[in-house]
Amino acid sequence: MECVDKLIQENKLTVFDDGRLNEPLISIDDRAVTMTDYIFNMHSYKDEVIDIKSHIHQDWCSVNVNTHIQRLKRNSIHDLEADLIDMRIKLTPLEIIDEISENLRRNFELQEVGDILNLLQDYSIYIDFIISENLADYTKNKELLFIESEEDTHNVHYHFLKIQDNQLKTMNNEIIDIAWFINTVGIFKNELKLLTHINTSFI
Repeated sequence: MECVDKLIQENKLTVFDDGRLNEPLISIDDRAVTMTDYIFNMHSYKDEVIDIKSHIHQDWCSVNVNTHIQRLKRNSIHDLEADLIDMRIKLTPLEIIDEISENLRRNFELQEVGDILNLLQDYSIYIDFIISENLADYTKNKELLFIESEEDTHNVHYHFLKIQDNQLKTMNNEIIDIAWFINTVGIFKNELKLLTHINTSFI
């Protein structure tokens, strides 16, 4: 697929050995972008419908977005409801993912979108993990040290990582496999640290 090839050339996307992509693709205005680029750079309150593609299947699913804004345009939110909900125009990255996931659940058979919902869940954990590690200014380039401790052993592995262009990568510019990252950071002993906060002279 031409859009996948272009994103690979730009080092925004990786296709792994089993054919998986490292993250979903979003198509808007006839342009395909990564989920990362969409939620951090390209999401607009003017968007009404986007297409999303799973990391496995070839089919695109059309999803309504910014539904709260569309309801405001149609004057279909009554005063009491407006008082109870947060009517911010700009959604946070996690809110954008939640809205996409909710619309997929509501409008498609679970079997059709099960894989992409699983990936979006992993992707939310991945984004939340990075942001919660005192990296709220996620869009700035940063160097990180990921300390991986093996279960039931004293073995420790050090991974030098970086946040660049809103993506978590190795120092060799390889994009991190989100599934690997979720499974690995799920081990409680592992730590992700800002490299500037740690003395690495003995590593």
